[in-house]
Amino acid sequence: MKTTVALKCTKCGHEEMPELDVETYVQWKAGEGRIQTMFPELSDDTRELMISSICGQCFDRMFADEDDADESEDMANEVDEDGGEPW
Repeated sequence: MKTTVALKCTKCGHEEMPELDVETYVQWKAGEGRIQTMFPELSDDTRELMISSICGQCFDRMFADEDDADESEDMANEVDEDGGEPW
């Protein structure tokens, strides 16, 4: 049996209404499996919305600065073949 689950992003209000197998949904909510294994048909963004109530776009915006900082740190830690700075 299928059910429709209402999902809403707490940051921007984006809404999705995926149709899910009731038994699988109840098992997932009870912690009986990993969401990507139990709902492989759903997109990564929909699964993230189910887990955190944050849509994919808001999730990407929230962590964009961290990704930029990680890249800057990686570049700062690089050295060229002579042991000096890469630039």
